[in-house]
Amino acid sequence: MNFLKKLYSQASKRKTLKKQYLEAEGLFGRGYALFEMGNFDDALSNYEKAADIWENVASKLIENNMPEEAEKAYKKASAARYSRCFLLHKMGRDEEALKVIDCSIEEAPDDSGRWFSRGFVLNSVGRYDEALEAFDKALELKSDFSDALYCKGNILYMRENYKDALDCYEKAEEHADIMYFSFPRYSFMNLKPDPQLKNDSSEILYAKGNCLYQLGMYEAAVEAFRQVLDRKPRFVPAWQGLVNSYLKLGQESEALQSCDHALEVEAGNPELIKLKASVCAKIGRNGESQELLALLEES
Repeated sequence: MNFLKKLYSQASKRKTLKKQYLEAEGLFGRGYALFEMGNFDDALSNYEKAADIWENVASKLIENNMPEEAEKAYKKASAARYSRCFLLHKMGRDEEALKVIDCSIEEAPDDSGRWFSRGFVLNSVGRYDEALEAFDKALELKSDFSDALYCKGNILYMRENYKDALDCYEKAEEHADIMYFSFPRYSFMNLKPDPQLKNDSSEILYAKGNCLYQLGMYEAAVEAFRQVLDRKPRFVPAWQGLVNSYLKLGQESEALQSCDHALEVEAGNPELIKLKASVCAKIGRNGESQELLALLEES
């Protein structure tokens, strides 16, 4: 009889712990939804509550001689507490975010994502040397970490170390996540169409284009900017980079055609109108340049 009571008691405890575990998952899920909605204070509260519950569940599981289940609960609690750093950063509370990240790194020193987060926050507050160290640590743990390569490249670019920055961007591009499948036109006519994989690397390619431009590699810069525009045709800075690269190559007609293409995509964009006016002035079409600038003033 005592044995049955003990068995029933254990089953009841497990049921209660499972319920609490699921409650924490619900809180964490709501926290994420609130984060996406921009309700950072409530999201932070939900993450903290979820972490507290998971830690309590883990302690109870240890008491009930369930170490494997306890470890899973502790990991959930750790992840919830770590997730607060993203919220704190969004709220402008970067020093608190760094404390959260540092605590999380103590718990999981081999987690490349946590080192990247440290570098990201340090970079945002201008602590560039420390940020580079964090990005390097993330890359030591995960050499194909595209975001870490990109962010490291940005710091090197800012410091005018264009050669090493370019190396980072090229590696980041190589390992960027897949954005989507792009099937060739009329692929329905082909029994074996060759799909083209496109990387979600437009920002990387834009940075790469700027780097190539600074290194005087204008033809390669043109190619990089064109690849950006293939993915994001409304990205005005890439049009500007493309036009300026053509001008450096002495390809004035291509520069002007690019301005026209850009204005077809983004009609009336003042930055693009200024760009075309500048190109017209450089190639001696002063009247057209003045007309474009006058049009801007009227608007």
